[in-house]
Amino acid sequence: MNRSGLAEAKASIVYTKKEAEKPDKTPKTYRQRLDAALARTLEALQRLPDLSPATLRSIDKRTLEECSVTPSRPARLHAEVVEAFAATSAPLQLPPVSVYLRGVSDPEPPESFLLWRREVPDLVRLGENTAREALAFFRPSADEVARAPERDARDVVESALRRQDGTGLPLIVIEPGGDVFAKVLKNESELPRLDYTTVVLPTTAGGLEPSGLPSGAAEDEVSDVGDGDGRRRYMEPSANGEEGEDGNGEGEEARPDWLNEATELRIPLHNVDEDEDDAEERFLVYALRRPDPAGEGDLTWLGASTQTVDEHCSLVGDAARRIGAALFSHGASEIEALEAAGRWHDRGKARRVWQRAAGAPTNGPPLAKSTKGRLRPELLGGYRHEFGSLVEAEREIPADAPNRDLVLHLIAAHHGWARPGFPNPRQWDPDATTASNRKLAIEAARRFARLQAEHGPWRLAWLEALLKAADAHASSAPGRGER
Repeated sequence: MNRSGLAEAKASIVYTKKEAEKPDKTPKTYRQRLDAALARTLEALQRLPDLSPATLRSIDKRTLEECSVTPSRPARLHAEVVEAFAATSAPLQLPPVSVYLRGVSDPEPPESFLLWRREVPDLVRLGENTAREALAFFRPSADEVARAPERDARDVVESALRRQDGTGLPLIVIEPGGDVFAKVLKNESELPRLDYTTVVLPTTAGGLEPSGLPSGAAEDEVSDVGDGDGRRRYMEPSANGEEGEDGNGEGEEARPDWLNEATELRIPLHNVDEDEDDAEERFLVYALRRPDPAGEGDLTWLGASTQTVDEHCSLVGDAARRIGAALFSHGASEIEALEAAGRWHDRGKARRVWQRAAGAPTNGPPLAKSTKGRLRPELLGGYRHEFGSLVEAEREIPADAPNRDLVLHLIAAHHGWARPGFPNPRQWDPDATTASNRKLAIEAARRFARLQAEHGPWRLAWLEALLKAADAHASSAPGRGER
């Protein structure tokens, strides 16, 4: 299959003779209904001219129902559920979104996604924040993920744990909402639910058959296939003293030319081994030739061009005004609020702590965007640039300014925080006192509640999305000096 959609693709439908047989009587049991649905699905697919997404979407509703074991029923979206989903920065246990998107049908066995990476033990020892950053930047690719029923994924993990002889199993679990579990499992009771999660195992854990199917009985080490064209991991310096040896044992001669200009996430490993306090500083380096701005974690650094903080905020303000003018009537207050928020939203990136963590040059004006960099998220210490921007905007925007509440919220929430607030250690700014930081965080949460009541959850989220769209547009644009 062609996953990118950039070339012609061929899809093959594989089925048995039995699956193509239509039932000769009204199906009653679940198995009979499933067989009937499979036969109807095959018949419907064979009538289509192609299997493109557009063609599949054109299938009529009645046929879709006949191709299902049981038709789905819409789930009622109560107001309290919407409010819970709106609190994106609160650690809430939420129902699966798929129930509200696709409806409720007869329960199917939940699935999990498995992948194997050699650096899992290091990431687990460095903690959940580091694991989250690494997996957000160097995201699992389709060709390294195996899909399996949750019960089979659990069997893989539990079998690998039993093979550890009491030493424990380093494991990372990425939950559907993005939360990360990273721990050395000592017993099966510590294993969280794996429904619809991505489970990251060390390559030494085993669990993959030569056929590519997950299996708890498979004990052989699994090949790490995370590196590829335009993405690479390596240690610096290498264990044998050579700069840039990668985790596959390939030395400097194997380094592609693009690696010298790549965007890097650098994770210090010198503090992993407690017995080596004075050891030479080493880094696990994730390098991307063409990084995805959506996968950066705490650092929103990447763009189509290098832009200073002043230039980027000006570009976003201009774009936000144009978007607002196209959607609202002339003179509407939302236009001014969007523009003002755009001109303030990234001011916190000028802080020295953020510039240092982003690997920005020390000479010249502070940068907000770059096409490459050497990212060190651990140097942030929990700092969020939106919070720094909020500190400046609170200080500079007059108390009687129109739509001040909305402007401040849009600044604070443009990466999903401030819904309802900034938890520790996110609620700090190096240029403010602890007391004022705390006060600012409390007021951000109260402001969210006020605006949620005033605008409603849908409209408030929409206004935030408009600022995000302006930010994305400016980030993908050439710098003013490059036009």
